[in-house]
Amino acid sequence: MKKRIVLFATFLLSTLTAFAQIEGRVVLEVGTGVPGASVTAAGEDGTIVATVTTDGEGKYAFKELRPGRYKIEVNSSSFRSVVRENVIVSEDRTTTLDITLTLADLGDMAMAPPLLINDNDNNGGLLPGGVKLEPCIKPLVTKWALDGLNAKKAQFFGFYCEVTNAQYKVEQAELLKEQVLEHIAVDLNSTLTIPKSVGLTYRECKQANAFYAGNSIVMCYELVDTFYKTFEKDGLKGAELDQSVDNAVTFAFYHELGHALVSVLDLPITGKEEDAVDQLPRTSLPTARTKRKRQPSTVLLPFS
Repeated sequence: MKKRIVLFATFLLSTLTAFAQIEGRVVLEVGTGVPGASVTAAGEDGTIVATVTTDGEGKYAFKELRPGRYKIEVNSSSFRSVVRENVIVSEDRTTTLDITLTLADLGDMAMAPPLLINDNDNNGGLLPGGVKLEPCIKPLVTKWALDGLNAKKAQFFGFYCEVTNAQYKVEQAELLKEQVLEHIAVDLNSTLTIPKSVGLTYRECKQANAFYAGNSIVMCYELVDTFYKTFEKDGLKGAELDQSVDNAVTFAFYHELGHALVSVLDLPITGKEEDAVDQLPRTSLPTARTKRKRQPSTVLLPFS
């Protein structure tokens, strides 16, 4: 009889136990979900209660939490950790908590073996008009990107080649300082899965151009200069001039990204490829946002 009473009491308590839930999305600043992020819930005493991983859309959920206060921490490679204190959950209710991640400092630069960088395999290294694109000299990449290249991990990655023009040296120094290309690469890697690596770079090209060659998207410094001169002739100045150049370079980048995706994903094309890849910037740019502090170090930020 006593045993039955104990069992009944245990059953009764279990039926009266109320649970709470926390759910939400882990996203980038542009709203793209971050898959594979680790989300941890800890009680007021610091004890970890549960850890979950975000799905392909960045969604997560803790389904059976005791009512109370929790600390929620989110960690994901290449992003700064985010902690939310005093998240209150009530019984039989779902608390929605969306968390935005920002890019972390991506680390020191390292020199990559030139064989890992191939951005001039385009008609024998010739650009339109018969201009020869010189091999990338002393290519610099972040150490995390170099580790991925050595391990033959498919990824987007930024790299930098030596430049001779004094103005371009200043612009490249700003790109390196801000790690602009690396941040773009992280955004792309969190959005797209590719079967082989694609490089992102600015180059001296001896012509105003942008192209996809040798598994790299190349934006020529000369192209940016041409955009500035063109819009200045139209009377644009200051912020309006910078924004116009930003839009033009962003369109060019999306166009070349289209070529890259057609190539690495072996996408079928009907009609001319140039016309087909133009659809990527035309459909993506209306919703793309840019956050720019200055030009030209952030002239190429289509996913930020």
